[in-house]
Amino acid sequence: MRVLQNLAFPGPSQVQGLSFDPEREWDVGSLLLEIKMLEERLYGSGDIISFNKHQESKRHVGPSKTADKRGIRPFVMRLPDGNASEHEDDMDKDDDDNSNRHGLVNRKQSAPGDHAMKRFVMHVSDDDGGLDNDDGYLDSDDDGLDNNKGNLIEASLSEMINEFQLSVQEEIRSQSSAMKHKLAGNNQKLKSSLEKIAKFLESRRDLDRKVDTEFRRMLAETVDNHLTAIRRDHEVKSQVEERKLMSDAAEEAKRKEKALHEEKLRQEKAKAEAEAKLKEEEAKRHALEAERKEKETADKLAAAIAQEAAARLAQESVSGSHPDSGSAAKKSDAFKASKSALEAEQNRMLKLKEFDEMIQILKSKQVVLYSKDFSSHERHMARLIRTISGTKDNVRTRASELIKLMSDPAFPKPISIVTFCKKVLLHCKSYNIAVVFGCAHLIVVVTSKVILSMDILLAEFHQACIFTVPKSTASKSQYESEAAYYKALGFQEDGGKIEKEQDFMKGIESYMKLYGAIVQTEVEGHYNSHGLAEGWSWLARFLNALPANKYTTIALNAFLQTAGFALHRKYKSQFRKMLKVIAEDYLTALKGREDLVLHQVIAEIQSYIKDQKFLRRPEGSVLEASSMSSQLAPV
Repeated sequence: MRVLQNLAFPGPSQVQGLSFDPEREWDVGSLLLEIKMLEERLYGSGDIISFNKHQESKRHVGPSKTADKRGIRPFVMRLPDGNASEHEDDMDKDDDDNSNRHGLVNRKQSAPGDHAMKRFVMHVSDDDGGLDNDDGYLDSDDDGLDNNKGNLIEASLSEMINEFQLSVQEEIRSQSSAMKHKLAGNNQKLKSSLEKIAKFLESRRDLDRKVDTEFRRMLAETVDNHLTAIRRDHEVKSQVEERKLMSDAAEEAKRKEKALHEEKLRQEKAKAEAEAKLKEEEAKRHALEAERKEKETADKLAAAIAQEAAARLAQESVSGSHPDSGSAAKKSDAFKASKSALEAEQNRMLKLKEFDEMIQILKSKQVVLYSKDFSSHERHMARLIRTISGTKDNVRTRASELIKLMSDPAFPKPISIVTFCKKVLLHCKSYNIAVVFGCAHLIVVVTSKVILSMDILLAEFHQACIFTVPKSTASKSQYESEAAYYKALGFQEDGGKIEKEQDFMKGIESYMKLYGAIVQTEVEGHYNSHGLAEGWSWLARFLNALPANKYTTIALNAFLQTAGFALHRKYKSQFRKMLKVIAEDYLTALKGREDLVLHQVIAEIQSYIKDQKFLRRPEGSVLEASSMSSQLAPV
């Protein structure tokens, strides 16, 4: 800060013609240096003041216009610029705004590194206002006066300098005291500020310590959680790996066990095949032996039958004619059927007749070759047939047991075949649709293994239901009585009474459903000797030869329900043509007949054709793997 403000001489600016024009921009150091230099000039040199007396005016002392021309210079006091202290410059910075005031003394800073000079210029003039001559010396007459003036000026200047020094010193002391007080106040403020800063720093340190402690705690907690998670994850992975190893070990054990089991099964299978092969060879030997014995028996039976036939012919030749010849001719005229169907029926019926005669001879004469009771054999077969169901396992088991019984050489084969065929037809009325297909499956399997069994079964079919031929009766007038007419149709007689029509129609439906199921059944590995070709022939013969009535319509509807799908799958458009004939010709011939049962059957056939039910596989035609009861049975 600056120390001096608005310093000026305490006197007038001119004294006896001397004017003072100090530079205003001074500081204390430069002022003291100027004063010191001024004292040295005044007291240390004789040429303090130089002036010239003008020749034309003795009393006037002042600057001459020609002074520069003659080399005379005005009086100049020079003060070298001292090095002011840096702290005084700092103190003077606050007073820059007041530096423009007028005064005798002003402060002026010199350029950095220059030694500027401060000067007082004193203009000395006398009353005459000039110097005397060109060499710059005063006249000799005025020496005393000039000395007095110089003394006076020196005294005035010395007095002014002393006063100025005192005022400057006083000002310096006052400014120094103010500065001390100000510095003391600033020190106090600084101390207070430092204390506040120290408190603030301490609070900040406390806060930082708390934040750091909290951060360390959170960091430690986070690290602990992370380590816990890593440990848990490691434990989970270890458990997974352990379970995987255990699973692999278990799978390896299962694989080894499975391999051992397969090897055991392979060995058992090889053993079983070897045993089966041995049994098969043994069975072949037994079969050959049985066939040989059976042939011998058949030869004996044939010889016996031939003897009886010869005796009967001899007796008939004696009587003159065959009693049934006329009735047979009349009988053939009493039925409507195609010639081929009647011929096939006649061949089958002859075979059945031969079997019946052989059975009668075997049962009447009790041939010694067959020591076992035939009745128990028949009951066993009947029991197997009664327990047939619509499942593959059941049918396979029953078929294998029946084939085994029918191939047993201990019992005559004709008895086994006829018993099988009669029992199948006896129980077919009680079968539901699923069991019907199961029974057809069993029939195909058994008849493919037992020779002549299919022909005997069809002969039994023809006896039970004439529509399986197919054939139908003529008018009642061609029969001796109404009972003979119904017997020809197939009505059963029990105790001299003819069965009811409702039971007869139910029998027709049951027999024709089983017949249709046999026609459409195909079993892998087994040949069906009465398959779809025979079914197609039956349908053609039926439509060509049989009249349209209630009984034939029931037979046709039952046959289409079981065999229609398979016939359409094989013959396609040809079967559709057959259905068109049925719809346009056969059913048209039935219009106008007042019979509720007939109307119901006609509606079923029309729905079958219109809704194309022949495109859907009949229910139960595909045997189930096993029955529900066998699945739920306890092990």
